Amino acid sequence: MTSRWKVRDSNRGFDKARLLLQALECFSEMRLSGQIKEFEELPEADQDTFLQYVEGCSRFAQACSHSHPSAVAILLRVAHICEEMRCSEKRDEIIHVAEGAAERMDRAYAFSRPHDNLKRPPPSLMENESVLRHKNLEELKRRFRDKAPHVLEKKQQPEYVHIHRNKRLYLRPMDASRKELEMLRLPARPEFDSWTADQR
Repeated sequence: MTSRWKVRDSNRGFDKARLLLQALECFSEMRLSGQIKEFEELPEADQDTFLQYVEGCSRFAQACSHSHPSAVAILLRVAHICEEMRCSEKRDEIIHVAEGAAERMDRAYAFSRPHDNLKRPPPSLMENESVLRHKNLEELKRRFRDKAPHVLEKKQQPEYVHIHRNKRLYLRPMDASRKELEMLRLPARPEFDSWTADQR
């Protein structure tokens, strides 16, 4: 991963952002030690210097946010320094920039999280039905294993053929005494026909 970052950062933007952050850390240390006052009370030249450092650090960090995971951390640290200096307008702007850089970095590193990106589709109605059928069958086995074993017997579905538009024509077995079944039989051979065979 580090070699990939070095290759993509051809203009050394991350190093420039880090150097500008070190310059801003000097403002933070002087502010915490009481050497300088809030942003509004600074001389105009120092205000311009601070804003130039913040803007430069923001731009360089944005430029390398697709290849350096620490770029967003730099932007958040710059926003924190702006908060320490009581520069609220620049703080809000840097926070907005950090959000955009985080989204850009999330898209750039999506290839390394395939399992997070490929979300499992919800179960279909057929899967839900099969799970429910299995659950009901287990419940029937638990209740009627000893008392009524015929409940657990799987009923044989009648055969069918598909006719018009997926409609089913069930082929139910006919009763042996039905007249239609008698008519469908092959005609008997003369030597076996009781009516035409020679009576001996």
